[in-house]
Amino acid sequence: MADQQGLLEVVVGFARRSTGTFTVDGVLRDLAAGACRVVPGAGAGVMYVDGGRPRLAHATSRPSEKAEAAQDVLGQGPCQDAFRTRQPVVEADLAAAAERWPQFVERAIRLGLGAVMSVPLLARGDVWGALDLYRDAPGPWAEDDLQAARTLADVAVSYVVMAHDRDRAAAANDTLSYAATHDALTGLPNRALLYDRLEHALAAAQRREAPVAVLFLDLDGFTQINDAYGHETGDLVLVEAAGRLGSALRSEDTLARTGGDEFVVLCESLTAGPRGTVSDHALSVVSARLHEALAAPLRVRGQDMRLRASIGVATAGPGFDDPDALLRAADDAMYREKPGTAAERRPVPGRLRMVEPLG
Repeated sequence: MADQQGLLEVVVGFARRSTGTFTVDGVLRDLAAGACRVVPGAGAGVMYVDGGRPRLAHATSRPSEKAEAAQDVLGQGPCQDAFRTRQPVVEADLAAAAERWPQFVERAIRLGLGAVMSVPLLARGDVWGALDLYRDAPGPWAEDDLQAARTLADVAVSYVVMAHDRDRAAAANDTLSYAATHDALTGLPNRALLYDRLEHALAAAQRREAPVAVLFLDLDGFTQINDAYGHETGDLVLVEAAGRLGSALRSEDTLARTGGDEFVVLCESLTAGPRGTVSDHALSVVSARLHEALAAPLRVRGQDMRLRASIGVATAGPGFDDPDALLRAADDAMYREKPGTAAERRPVPGRLRMVEPLG
């Protein structure tokens, strides 16, 4: 007979979840444990629908775990029927169900199980899983056993649905946030995220009294690649370039795509030079790595290509807090390096340094 006081306490325990954080897995685990307390027997198991079919989520005993796993593997058993019919399946004598579930019954009896009851987890017109209760000896299930199992299944599935909805909403929010801050083609940070990181880097530079470096890259000859081979090939080139540039940087550096064939690298904690600047040697090392990463031959859609980038560098010392000016300075420095250009050097604010082309 079902323990009515135990049923009340288990339901109250679920209700307390509404004010806290809970997961689908945690709800299913507590459902199995609570069912065992309310309807004592040889164990309980919970199957959860994953990929359109019920799979083992939790079990409270070794026999019930093996019986649930057998249903998963064999595709037959009380849980499978409850899932298919959306109705409880009650079997007082497993041996009598040998014709209906031959392989499952053989394994269940070998595990020392004699009776089973399966109640589907129903919500929003769908089956989310099933609660299975086992006994080690044949015998009828009382009506209040079935009612208690139904109550537990109904309460638990409501929390499963809430957790599922919350997780889907969080995932959707993460997707929107990612799309707003990352380049759709390369997956790199976009201008908005780069600007945010620049602001944080400049603030951190003030606290640490350490300079910040920005390298502005533009792929030479990319327009000709697009014109000759089409934009789809051009996109593949950009993705390859992004991967190569990223592999040449430290994990703490930021590589962003700001549009077209333009990339920006933000470097912090580089070796300091005189008067609060970054040392020319450290900048040369970073620039050389980026050039080297692009230099290897590239084959895209049967076409052999070679990539090269013009790289402009600007550094900012402690006390400088203008991300826009830092980006403009690096952009100007890049245009001075670009083949066939003769860009003039514009004045830059104090504590901001435009570095001469590093090759």
